[in-house]
Amino acid sequence: MKKYALLVFGLLSLLSCSSSDTSGTSNSSNATTAIMTTKIDGFLYDTPPQNGSNIADATGGTFGTGYYLLNGFKNTATGKLTAPKMYYLKIAIPKSNIFVGTHDFMNNIQPDAYYASLTITGNNETVATISGNVKITYYNATTKEIKGSFTFTTSNGVDVTTVTHNVIGTFDFFLQ
Repeated sequence: MKKYALLVFGLLSLLSCSSSDTSGTSNSSNATTAIMTTKIDGFLYDTPPQNGSNIADATGGTFGTGYYLLNGFKNTATGKLTAPKMYYLKIAIPKSNIFVGTHDFMNNIQPDAYYASLTITGNNETVATISGNVKITYYNATTKEIKGSFTFTTSNGVDVTTVTHNVIGTFDFFLQ
């Protein structure tokens, strides 16, 4: 009788497990990555948009309607007694120039070009993009899902030869 009860318990345990994982943060059925992760100066952060969705801003934000804007945000002071330090990440993707491949960032926004910016608040720090690139590894024109990675360096906005931050990250957004 004990063997029978143990067999039933084991079978019920196996049946209650599921092989599908729906804990991913993307709307994609096969997504396994976070919306946006970013390593800033060696520290890895989840940097999703503040609104919590993985829908890109179709208005382009400060870059204009010709761009999709991928937003990332991280408040490093959450739960700490220190002054808040927040990172705002923006990747501008031109609506007329989306394809799988590597696209260089310029140190200022150019028509139909990719651009990245990092804003840091809480420490009165000025940050300006020096150079870098975005690598689009997946783009589906039907679903508008875009995945990739980025890397760029910043300066203090005055001396563009002095690197103040190294930024590396990944993203998985929908361009709506």
